[in-house]
Amino acid sequence: DTFYDDDPEWWRKWAEFGTLACEMETTALYTLAAKHGARAAAVCTVSDSLVTGEETSAAERERTFSAMVEAALRAVARGA
Repeated sequence: DTFYDDDPEWWRKWAEFGTLACEMETTALYTLAAKHGARAAAVCTVSDSLVTGEETSAAERERTFSAMVEAALRAVARGA
């Protein structure tokens, strides 16, 4: 559960361990689910690259991430 760091090259150490991505929210999600005896799941989507510096614009996120949400909803509806 990390994303912001004072060292802009922080991700290189994690990459050496084979880490492919980072995100910020699921630690809290899974902790709260465990505390309350609930089931939890996360759908993660790549938006930016720390390696190349490529970034997805806000407009691109709004336009393309809906497909990810729809896929997640279909999976939940099927009881996955």
